Amino acid sequence: MHSSTTAPARRTPHDAKSNFVSFPARSPRRDLAVKSALLLALKALGDARPGEPPSVMVSLASPSEIGLSSTLVKKAGKRAIQLDLGNNLGTVKEALFGPEASCLDQRVLKKRRLYVDEGFLHEALKPWEKATDVESLLLASSSFRESSTLTFTVRFGDRRSRTSSDPGALLRSLRNEIGPIAKLGPLMMVVEVDSKGRQHLHGMVQTSETIPAVKKLVRRLGGGSSNYRFENLHQVKVEDATSCMGWCHYMLKDLAALSQSEASESIYLSSAAKAAARQLLDELTWVSRRQLLIKPERRGHANVYRPNRVRSRAGTLALAA
Repeated sequence: MHSSTTAPARRTPHDAKSNFVSFPARSPRRDLAVKSALLLALKALGDARPGEPPSVMVSLASPSEIGLSSTLVKKAGKRAIQLDLGNNLGTVKEALFGPEASCLDQRVLKKRRLYVDEGFLHEALKPWEKATDVESLLLASSSFRESSTLTFTVRFGDRRSRTSSDPGALLRSLRNEIGPIAKLGPLMMVVEVDSKGRQHLHGMVQTSETIPAVKKLVRRLGGGSSNYRFENLHQVKVEDATSCMGWCHYMLKDLAALSQSEASESIYLSSAAKAAARQLLDELTWVSRRQLLIKPERRGHANVYRPNRVRSRAGTLALAA
């Protein structure tokens, strides 16, 4: 008997087709999940030190190189981006989603490799003036450091809860109380409405001040209450941040599905937070141009894609500051 052997078929990256996200995303939550993952990976890429073992691989390739079908090639435009999380999928999920409810579609990070249309990167790194308030909040949170950030939740007392049902008017009425907190460092807040229709605040501030000192200032946002047990035990909660992006996604869990104008009315970003976000945007744009050879504002130009210039880069993911 003569044995015959068949040449093995060419192998393509595992699950490229099933874990590819085309642009635009099917929902705001999916869109934010992809952009957040890209921001996290680009930040890690920019912070990577020579000689460190990579924990996140960021690769740029033509769709055909990672085994995508011709149908998906059309959706992917000129290139696709691969994020290979290796054995750090759980760590990345913890950083992005946090321990509580999130505005993100968590199904995006169901496997260690994520393939996304290049269009998401262009959207994530578009000029600051074109970013929505939700996108600005996400960028600002990416610039915060866990080692010097405090998160807080404030419920309103009797008098404050009757001030206004309009989030924008409520934030404007709190400008005198917000000022001292904004002086501590970059500050962000959102107004949220619970299942019973009651408004409350979520926020975080980057500061070197202690929790008791910040709690004293934040308490003024809630106003007085005739219920002293509520005022002393339940009105204000201030904690050390474990994941700044994760807390931001918790803050946005209801706003992400709203229209841009509705969401904007519920968001506050201090001048220092905006400045930090714009600086990070400039840094990540530089990383995109220098490391991935992508110039965001030139999306759609035929001469941008040059197969012989496609490269791969590795970044070290630094989640704990």
